[in-house]
Amino acid sequence: MWNLTEILHPPTLAEAVRLLRRPNVKTAILAGGTTLVPQARRDVQSLVDLRDLKLAYIKHEGNALRLGATTTLQDIATSPDVPPVLAQAAHTSAPINIRNAATLGGVLASAGFNAPLPVMLLALDAVLVIYSPEARQSPIAAFLNYRDKLLRDGALIAEVGVRLTDACMAFDQVARTPSDAPIVCAAAILRLDKGVARDVRLAVGGVGPLPVRLARAEQTLEGKPMTESLIAQAAETAAKEVNPPSDFLASSEYRREMVKVLVKRTIVEASQ
Repeated sequence: MWNLTEILHPPTLAEAVRLLRRPNVKTAILAGGTTLVPQARRDVQSLVDLRDLKLAYIKHEGNALRLGATTTLQDIATSPDVPPVLAQAAHTSAPINIRNAATLGGVLASAGFNAPLPVMLLALDAVLVIYSPEARQSPIAAFLNYRDKLLRDGALIAEVGVRLTDACMAFDQVARTPSDAPIVCAAAILRLDKGVARDVRLAVGGVGPLPVRLARAEQTLEGKPMTESLIAQAAETAAKEVNPPSDFLASSEYRREMVKVLVKRTIVEASQ
């Protein structure tokens, strides 16, 4: 099944990148193993285990939250230092057996982007630190569009940073069952200033290959007094912004309708 000749434990990110870049050695990354192990790839000769890199952490620095790339989804879901809505997104991204092993970097590097956690991170304008071997930053919107290019030649996600504000957040999803992956999910972040919507950020997943920021719906709300009719207008605008596919889970029409429902629901929740 496997054709492994070695499992390596580099002590530094620089050494990990060097090992991944070796020519003529088919090398894979081992973090949580939730993607690698089920694949049982016969072509992999070497595994680079990231456990010794000390990238499992959740830190506050001023108004920033720093999440290490090997932090598990379960640690994010249960940490008191993580905003509740971000913790909720991590919790709903996978069942507990997977959350205990799956890592933040692994989810972003190899999993589908329409899981709740990437959608919430998009709404939060998260910034990734990518090491290759020098550290450089990538806004999550750019990363989602160019993941394969950014992670080629042995590059590794080292950290995800989120700026914390006094804005209110909400997340919701629709799925076949509570334990299933979402068919559509939505995140809303906004701040009310004397009843006026400020710093509005809306994102949805399940409407295409990538999560989507709803720029026109955001503009509908930004700088205006929050009213029921305005929220309904923003939800309608959101539904018109997306062009979701049909598949075995749901039709395009159903997904578009759920965008409207969930965007309205999350805006209301974030406004309370």
